[in-house]
Amino acid sequence: MYGHLHVEKFSGLTRSDGEVSSFGVLKPFGELPKRDVRRLSALERGVVACLMGLNESVENGLGNTPIVLASRYGAMTNTLELLKLINQSETLSPTGFSLSVHNAAVGVGSQLTANRGGHTAIAAGERTLAEGLTESYARLKDGAGSIVLMMSDCHLQNEYAEFGDTTRDVQFALLLKLPDANTKLDAAGFQTVDDGMSGVFACLDAVSKDIRGLRWKI
Repeated sequence: MYGHLHVEKFSGLTRSDGEVSSFGVLKPFGELPKRDVRRLSALERGVVACLMGLNESVENGLGNTPIVLASRYGAMTNTLELLKLINQSETLSPTGFSLSVHNAAVGVGSQLTANRGGHTAIAAGERTLAEGLTESYARLKDGAGSIVLMMSDCHLQNEYAEFGDTTRDVQFALLLKLPDANTKLDAAGFQTVDDGMSGVFACLDAVSKDIRGLRWKI
């Protein structure tokens, strides 16, 4: 069985060796509120930039549109540093600890966009994006008019590098709705979202080329 969703708007980025490639309506990092993001890592700033860009692209903003965060590893770099401090019996930074929570960056983004719609975090291994789409689909079927799917994953570094399958970070926010009732739900006009990071990058590439239909196995 396949699920089908329509992409209304999107913002995103990829990052490799510190170089950022932007897509869609991403808010430039230099225009983020410095006071609010000064303690955030590059990954967390990416989430905020995606959500703020999407919010500013919609007339009257996103309002209370619910957010689904799909992230396999979350802020793994922050978490690893905290684990090292625990191993060394050092005192943990309260800020570092709060930002290690899986959905912390979405929380900051929600505050900066005045979004009170709530958010759900999904981590499902190689099917993280697919399950994020499934959660979004279920919320829309349950009555939500639209939903934001925030995909955010980093490449694994240092001790965990051998377990990673990409050397790039990828982050994108999709404003999703159910397809129009008259839309033919066949493969034509839809990007099939495959599992793994290759499927994540292919999804971003397709949307950036104006493919607005997504389909995936539920």
